[in-house]
Amino acid sequence: MLMLVNVVVRHHELERGFRKKVYICSMKLWALVFFLLPLLGCAYVGWHVWRILPLANVWKSVVVALMAACFALFVLNFVIGLDRVPLPLARVMYNVGDSTLFILLYLFMLFLASNSMTCPAAIGSI
Repeated sequence: MLMLVNVVVRHHELERGFRKKVYICSMKLWALVFFLLPLLGCAYVGWHVWRILPLANVWKSVVVALMAACFALFVLNFVIGLDRVPLPLARVMYNVGDSTLFILLYLFMLFLASNSMTCPAAIGSI
């Protein structure tokens, strides 16, 4: 487990018998991982949706931008906070944002399973 530990020790604090101040920054690391995993999943699903759709590039861009906007609502729930917006808008932001996370998870699993079935090197590992 990767933990970033910053130990601040001053000479006079040691002489007085004070404890060492230890700041553990692992909470920030896990918050970053929590944010990066859905972001990478959104990129992975967006790439697959772009390749699968048989539409013109303009319509593909609209679909992928709509997907990214729904994911942005999930992020805005944490950044802005739902207490600062009117209740009807907060309700829509919460429902669309959280539903997008679960839809993104299921699409990620679907595309990952379809990739593992079509990849010749992964067929023996299933």
